[in-house]
Amino acid sequence: MGGTDPLGRRGDRRCSIFTTLVEAKWIAFDNDMYLVNFFKHHNGDGLSTYSLEVRLDPDDTLVIDATSLEQLRHKLHKILPAALYSRRVVAMH
Repeated sequence: MGGTDPLGRRGDRRCSIFTTLVEAKWIAFDNDMYLVNFFKHHNGDGLSTYSLEVRLDPDDTLVIDATSLEQLRHKLHKILPAALYSRRVVAMH
């Protein structure tokens, strides 16, 4: 087998990806509670990446990606307030 397939894999190399829930915790922000699910994504090359999901409301989920849990937690504390405030501003107009 030569070339690449639609996923960009070369030759007959197999790439499997699976995801593990690493942690689920509730966090408080402006008198509201949000469930944060942290995930670790494993690929066939032995590398891992991380992501989290926060359900802001039934039709709105915030997803953040990072290369480590530490970086992911840092991004969460920077991005979540901005995401919530921007949605509140839009809702007022």
